[in-house]
Amino acid sequence: MPLLETKDLLVSYGTKQVLNGVDLHVEAGKVTTIIGHNGAGKSTLLKGVFGLARATGGSVLLDGKDIAGNAPYDNIKMGIAYLAQGGQVFLDLTLEENLRLGGYTLPHGEVTPRLDAICEMFPILGKRRKSDADTLSGGERQMLAIGMTLMLSPKLLLMDEPSGALAGPVVEQILATIRSIVTDQNVGVLLVEQNVDAGVSIADEVHMLEAGRVVFSGTPADLASDEARSHLLGLT
Repeated sequence: MPLLETKDLLVSYGTKQVLNGVDLHVEAGKVTTIIGHNGAGKSTLLKGVFGLARATGGSVLLDGKDIAGNAPYDNIKMGIAYLAQGGQVFLDLTLEENLRLGGYTLPHGEVTPRLDAICEMFPILGKRRKSDADTLSGGERQMLAIGMTLMLSPKLLLMDEPSGALAGPVVEQILATIRSIVTDQNVGVLLVEQNVDAGVSIADEVHMLEAGRVVFSGTPADLASDEARSHLLGLT
């Protein structure tokens, strides 16, 4: 059974239909990457799964249980974490305070051990845990944002363009971190990326969206061999 599965998922903003029947699945310990043009529905897909956008039809199954219509808070309790675009952290708080906020639902006695584990995973955060977040570089803020999402030990991580606006070496470091999280913690990742090369490089499965529909599903190798489709969509 897949960790996450969407079946004929429809999502709308008011009267505007954005997703038009999306079928996909995410396995534990694997990365499923979503690519496509701006406006294709990539971010809306994550928001629809997490409960930030209204599912108007279809189903979202987590471990076989339909969670379509759940509020984000309920989905967090079920083991889903959501990383928004842009390395969103609280700039006027320290790194440690940000991480503690990420673990706000943990029992009191579990917060510090989990925080220490995150700082071991991201050594730069451990070295600067008492510093204010506004002193961090863009890449460091993204690492802090990822660390915050991991405080609750999620089983499914929804990530919206983690490489956005970052330089090449930093992108490689972020991608390596994501891959290690997947491998070491058996987390399933649904990853949205505008940077196709970055997203595909760590993917086990790739889905291409166009106008709210899946127009390609396969492995990175399948995508690489489908030159006509890649050229048509202008993504490579």
